[in-house]
Amino acid sequence: MANTLSGIVKDATNTPVSGRLVRAYREDTGALIGSDTSGAYAAEVAADANWADVVLALKFDSDFTDLTSSHTVTATNAVISSVQSKFGGSSAYFDGTGDYLSIPNSSDFLILWGTDSTIDFWVYPTNIAGTGTIVSMWGAAETRFFAVWVDNGKIVLNYSTNGISWYQKISSDAAIAGDVWSHVEISYASGTLRIFVNGVSVFSGTMSGTDTCNQPLIIGGTGNNGGTPTYPFAGYIDDFRITKGLARHTAEFAEPTTEFATAGSAGSVLGSFAIDTGSVTTECTLVFSGESTYNSLVISGVTPVTT
Repeated sequence: MANTLSGIVKDATNTPVSGRLVRAYREDTGALIGSDTSGAYAAEVAADANWADVVLALKFDSDFTDLTSSHTVTATNAVISSVQSKFGGSSAYFDGTGDYLSIPNSSDFLILWGTDSTIDFWVYPTNIAGTGTIVSMWGAAETRFFAVWVDNGKIVLNYSTNGISWYQKISSDAAIAGDVWSHVEISYASGTLRIFVNGVSVFSGTMSGTDTCNQPLIIGGTGNNGGTPTYPFAGYIDDFRITKGLARHTAEFAEPTTEFATAGSAGSVLGSFAIDTGSVTTECTLVFSGESTYNSLVISGVTPVTT
């Protein structure tokens, strides 16, 4: 059975301190068992209770990494920009002339009908005239699935339920403004597709079909069977997420005021350390370094304490 020595390193004024190396030795043999460095404070980060259902999570804070570690994102001309950001200080920028992100085809993205699911993101169009694609899985006939457009100030969902025929589900006129951030959520639950803009319902209707497609997921353009995507988007996208197995909302909601949560973290106490002592049960001597006079430091929360 593994054991752990843990505690908090404090200075002579009883103030927790970080960056102190703490080592544990066996008292009977003097052998080093393990070590740890007292840590800095870290606030607890709340977890998404449905994180296990998230299949793609792109915050665009510093790069194009999928935070679920499930998919590789390849950027063509699209860049991370600090010019506009909803959260985190940066976002993905597309200049409307061939910028896009490509993610290999995956069953994770076979969503929207037949499977409760959600696509949600923040969008800042710099041009709402004409058609710009936010996200798509789309190709020639028999490879069509869905494409979400900003089309002359409207959110438009093009979709096919058989891979050949295509239909349009349009939100409402002037649902998306230029040069401002808008939150868009498209959810599917128990046969009903819903579109929300800034938490307000702009479309609701029943739909069903076969969710098959062999195309990659494209952000910033409509897929074109391996060619340069069409209907390129001009503007910024932030906090892009796909959830499979859950419709996050089925009724109107308050638009998010913080970035989406991930797996979360427990946080840490300033000065805290933890040393895994394995199966050792003998008494241990704790030694720490980082101060000119070791005895000016004390360790609280552990027994015995030897300085």
